[in-house]
Amino acid sequence: MQKALYDRYSGRFYMLCRRYTADECSAQEVLSDGFLQVFRNIDKYRGEGSFEGWMYTIFLRCATKKHRHESRCVEVDRDADVEMTAVRDRETDFDLREALLRSMRKLCDEERHVFNLVAVEGYKLKEAAEMLKVNLSTLKSRYYKSLQRMKTMMEKYMSGE
Repeated sequence: MQKALYDRYSGRFYMLCRRYTADECSAQEVLSDGFLQVFRNIDKYRGEGSFEGWMYTIFLRCATKKHRHESRCVEVDRDADVEMTAVRDRETDFDLREALLRSMRKLCDEERHVFNLVAVEGYKLKEAAEMLKVNLSTLKSRYYKSLQRMKTMMEKYMSGE
């Protein structure tokens, strides 16, 4: 049954993990941790709400936990980091979704995590601050920076740069 559950949901939850992590290796680690938590706690699912929603919460918490343990935001040359040359290949012309995902991956870990929680998942700033156990003003600052960087990267993508 565990294999069937993994086969059915691993693709969906891998994409969630990938949005919150810097690389594929970290995403696989969060995916594994998430399924371990699901398997260990499946007896605690009370049938309230959807089973998939219950699992989603577990994977989101695993990604947040990993983020807190590996929290880092290295200052880099922002102009160089915003390069979009890899995002748009004139031959294949990536779609907008792919550009968004690639742009999100260029955010530093903390900015990416805040952007995902607020802009993608729809959490309120206060809720996201509580989840990440950071000061609300710190979270607002990170969110603002992530929005500005995403805006810059997407403008470059849309203009064909």
